[in-house]
Amino acid sequence: MNVMKMNVTNSALSLIGAFFKSVTISYSKMAAYDFCPVKYKLIYVNGWKVPPNPYISLGLTVHAALDNYHKRGASSLDELMSIYDEIWVNLGFKDPVAALEFHESGKKMLSDFFAWDSSRVARGIKTVYSEKSFYFTLGRHKAVGIIDRVDKYPDGSHEVIDYKTHRDAWSREKTDSDLQLSLYSAGLKKTVGIRPSKHSYYFLYRNDYVTSDRGRAEEKKAMSEARRVADAIALGDFAPRSQSCPKCDFKEKCPESSVRERGKR
Repeated sequence: MNVMKMNVTNSALSLIGAFFKSVTISYSKMAAYDFCPVKYKLIYVNGWKVPPNPYISLGLTVHAALDNYHKRGASSLDELMSIYDEIWVNLGFKDPVAALEFHESGKKMLSDFFAWDSSRVARGIKTVYSEKSFYFTLGRHKAVGIIDRVDKYPDGSHEVIDYKTHRDAWSREKTDSDLQLSLYSAGLKKTVGIRPSKHSYYFLYRNDYVTSDRGRAEEKKAMSEARRVADAIALGDFAPRSQSCPKCDFKEKCPESSVRERGKR
């Protein structure tokens, strides 16, 4: 067999192998891949870590504080603040003043959260899951994730809630079209048999609770998109998306960075 035939045969075998390869996909992986396939590869294949920064540290702390608050059965604002201080992630701040500013911002988020959450408790709404993991098969792939919160209403219906700590204001269109809650809804149904009737985001920085309309059509769309991304990953399709370079965490050292290349000229 000559070299050309061997190369063609090897390529065909690789392609066939990719169609049988199983990928474990999550919403975070989908978001990274859709931002830029190269970024996905750097993080999930090459093991690169996103450098710590104040926003990541605050987000990690607030999410962990809320999870601990629920799982410890805490019921007071003092307990919540104590948990927050206990698990504070002090990474990525340029100086102590910046760390203090972000710490105070987190306290404001949690104070507003406590008032919002207390009003729900008074109405008989119970948090039945916090940081609930799910897993289900998606063709030859696997879908996984962690749902921030699942609440149960007095009438027996359920609500999926995702916490957001970023400062970005989402349009109604983005809120309704975002795939995360649809994928989480499918995961909850397949993992514990609960089909939520409400799907909501709680934007902690703005103290804004937004419920989004979702149904089975949106779940199917989310699962279809998850399969599409998983298939592309299985095929090794990591073409760079240069328009994302200016906002990328790795723009200064990524081998495909258009930002870095412009800086050399």
